[in-house]
Amino acid sequence: MTTASVHVLVTGGAGYIGSVLSRELLDRGYRVTVLDNFMYRQNSLLDCCSSDAFHVVRGDCRDERIMRDLLRDTDIIIPAKWLKTISRNGLGKGAFETLRAVEGNVFDDPEYQGAPILI
Repeated sequence: MTTASVHVLVTGGAGYIGSVLSRELLDRGYRVTVLDNFMYRQNSLLDCCSSDAFHVVRGDCRDERIMRDLLRDTDIIIPAKWLKTISRNGLGKGAFETLRAVEGNVFDDPEYQGAPILI
């Protein structure tokens, strides 16, 4: 499998960690989708938008409908929001709630094919 055929979903991807990571993934030839609610009105991904391999979805990773749609075509999930929360506080309340929502709603779905989560 070449990197061009690998689709990476970066949740919380408009923050500092996610935007740096998204650029690096694109530079290495991966297809990247960022999911973010843009709560802080970030524009950190503007330089990525010119790539045909880049896609942005505005939303929340706790939204079952959004996650179900995104996971259908995802090979790897990188929860950038969790990386920030975990590095600051250990597994903080926000990360735990997100993990529980995603696991409880999406991973129990029989149609979910099991994209690996990288932390």
